[in-house]
Amino acid sequence: MNFDYASIGSRLEELVKVSRQDLEKIPESHGWPHISDVMGYCVKIGKEEGADLSILLAAALLHDVGFLYGGKSRYHSKIGGEECVPYLEKAGYESHEIKRIQHCIKAHNVRYEGIEPETIEAKVLIDADTLDKIDEGSYERAYKYMEEYKMSEQEFARGRVESRERLLKEGKLWYTETGRKLIEPLIKKYLKYWKNKM
Repeated sequence: MNFDYASIGSRLEELVKVSRQDLEKIPESHGWPHISDVMGYCVKIGKEEGADLSILLAAALLHDVGFLYGGKSRYHSKIGGEECVPYLEKAGYESHEIKRIQHCIKAHNVRYEGIEPETIEAKVLIDADTLDKIDEGSYERAYKYMEEYKMSEQEFARGRVESRERLLKEGKLWYTETGRKLIEPLIKKYLKYWKNKM
């Protein structure tokens, strides 16, 4: 799912210009292809859920920026929620918009950092990020992740299966109805694949 950059507004286009060079330095498993795919899923889910796409897409673009500022795999959202501000200011976002975007970024890793999503935009971003981590393209990126973090396939598989099954049991694998409709059909195949690697 790639995002069509020709369809974006001028501020978001400016945000891409001021941030892309930095975003391309993010480790490959969370880099530009992932960001682009998450943005595409945000449009798909966000339209159905009535989200403010100007807030949502800015948050999606910068959701993993914390990796550039010392954030690690499970703990990058809070850092990213602070470090996104200069990019947003350069692109012309107003302070009330920046606060909403910051919340989305800080909450997108709720499962590890514990900041609950309070807005539909934050919930959509979580679902879009989840989708990109379990869709067909996620398997290739998973191996890049293992390489980046020096994990064995078995270690990665065990962690993914355990966390996804726990989230399913807790009812926290998705946050929107549209997300549920898209995630449910993929999660069974995803779990089966990684269980076979344990």
